[in-house]
Amino acid sequence: MHAVQVDQEKRTVVFSGEFEHAEHVQERILTYGADPRMSNSKGSMSATLEK
Repeated sequence: MHAVQVDQEKRTVVFSGEFEHAEHVQERILTYGADPRMSNSKGSMSATLEK
């Protein structure tokens, strides 16, 4: 579901909850790196926080 939404809308919600936990989730996304399953993956997804 998220992949389709990202492909069509260029964004998706991956987490909703406490702001401090959201910061941790954001950090994990930003430091994941390139997806080894995709030969054309150049790096991590971007991740923004909204209140």
